[in-house]
Amino acid sequence: MRAAAILKLQVSGFSVEQVSSLAELIESEVATKADLLALNSELLKYKATSISDIENTKRTLELNAFVLERKIAEANTGALKSLIVVALCLQTIVVGLTFFAAVYSVLMTLGPSASIH
Repeated sequence: MRAAAILKLQVSGFSVEQVSSLAELIESEVATKADLLALNSELLKYKATSISDIENTKRTLELNAFVLERKIAEANTGALKSLIVVALCLQTIVVGLTFFAAVYSVLMTLGPSASIH
């Protein structure tokens, strides 16, 4: 507490003990410039750590997104290959059934006396 403030309190009727107690209380509660610098230093450390953590998390998410996109592309390719195989099988079945129908039709045309030798 400044000397002028102490004198004004004493002139106003406060005792020396009261003014001293008030001055000690104020000095113990007021942050000093060193306290503020220390706090600022701590905040800067936390800020740097937070920025680093955010950047690491961002890189991890980007990598995970890339891996996921590759897996989706691979799954789509596999599904397309399976679909092509199924289509070829169905086409083979249709060709076989068409051939069977043609042979049956010819045999029916020839009648029951026709025999296959």
